[in-house]
Amino acid sequence: MKVIKTIDLREYVCPMTYVILQAEIANLNSGDKIAAILAGKNTLADVTKSLKMDGHRVEKIEEEGEEIYKIIITVK
Repeated sequence: MKVIKTIDLREYVCPMTYVILQAEIANLNSGDKIAAILAGKNTLADVTKSLKMDGHRVEKIEEEGEEIYKIIITVK
């Protein structure tokens, strides 16, 4: 399945990064894929941990630049 939306969260830090991402995910259906662009290793670790705890699947993590990451998420 194709990624249906990409959200750029580079200007935010946790917990706002995850709060905004959760709001986007809430509008999607189970099985949908969304991409999120994050800044910083700590943010990446926090967001991926929270996603997994909430039952979502992190399909892929790509390094886009220096401490810039794109993650592909499948909604639970």
